[in-house]
Amino acid sequence: MRVKRAIEEYRRRREGNLREIEKLEKEYQKSLRRKKNDILKRLDKLEGKKLPKGIDEKLAKKVEADRTRYVASLRRTLKGIETMEDLGKKLPELAKLHVDHGRYLLIAFEKDIYGINRLLKELSEEYAEYSARVSELQLPELNVEGLFSEIEETKRLLEKNRAELKRLEGELQAKEEELQARINELGIEELERRLGELKASRRKVEMEVRSKVSKVQKPIKRMRLGGIADEVARDSGVALERPKEFLSLLIKVYPRLEGKAKKSADWLIKNLESKVAELNELGERIEELEAERNARIEELEPLEQEIRTLERTIAEMEENLKRIERKLDHLQREFEEELKALEELVGEKVEVSF
Repeated sequence: MRVKRAIEEYRRRREGNLREIEKLEKEYQKSLRRKKNDILKRLDKLEGKKLPKGIDEKLAKKVEADRTRYVASLRRTLKGIETMEDLGKKLPELAKLHVDHGRYLLIAFEKDIYGINRLLKELSEEYAEYSARVSELQLPELNVEGLFSEIEETKRLLEKNRAELKRLEGELQAKEEELQARINELGIEELERRLGELKASRRKVEMEVRSKVSKVQKPIKRMRLGGIADEVARDSGVALERPKEFLSLLIKVYPRLEGKAKKSADWLIKNLESKVAELNELGERIEELEAERNARIEELEPLEQEIRTLERTIAEMEENLKRIERKLDHLQREFEEELKALEELVGEKVEVSF
């Protein structure tokens, strides 16, 4: 059976069943009103009745208190019952009334209480019967057509967003290629290469000097001279920061040095100043190249900003696509469930084609 015909059949049955439920409700509400009025009359009668003669005074007080509470509670509960739905909600409350307030009433007004209880029981039975009949007639509320329409709209939105994402990814790739072309044009990679070489040379010279200084640190420390000697003993970099003071110290302690320490001292006395000069020269060249590189990089900032903006937009769109995909998956599962319910209702396989 085609889906449109199945939906028409479902609607026809549902509308017919709803009319039947309305009739049922009217029929049962007539009975509800009759029994409710009967109970209220019996309450009026119970309220006005005199206690049996010869009843114990203490017991009489308890009976009177029970009667007052019972009548007031039952009247209040019945006042809130106008429909069968109201009755269903109030049944637990009605069931508790006798337990809460009727213990002593049975002693004095057994016939009246049993009469009221019988009517309450009939109401409970009628509600159970009404609920069962309504349950048989009530069809699930299906929205196959609406869900199908929403699925199709979600699919269109998904395709639209995927196309936009693809366009943005293409634009990002073009911008990245443009950036790389500008980097090549400005010679930034060549500058980075030269900077790397200069920094490597600086590290090599610095390590060479520090290595030589490390050979004299222990002997100098043992001499306990204080001042710059203690600083050198803690940090070999002091020789590079204050070469003149270090050389003065080295010449002063030179006669007391031996072996490797003396050889290192010879090398430092001969080469330290030239190595420091070389480091200063390398540092100046590095600063110059870094300034030049930074100036060229600044020219790329607008293009890099465009790329960052595109990357953020793409990330947001990817997240949005995931949300749409999750929604589509949920709608499809819901649609399958409703379609299955529709097939069970019409008793045939339903062909989906709107």
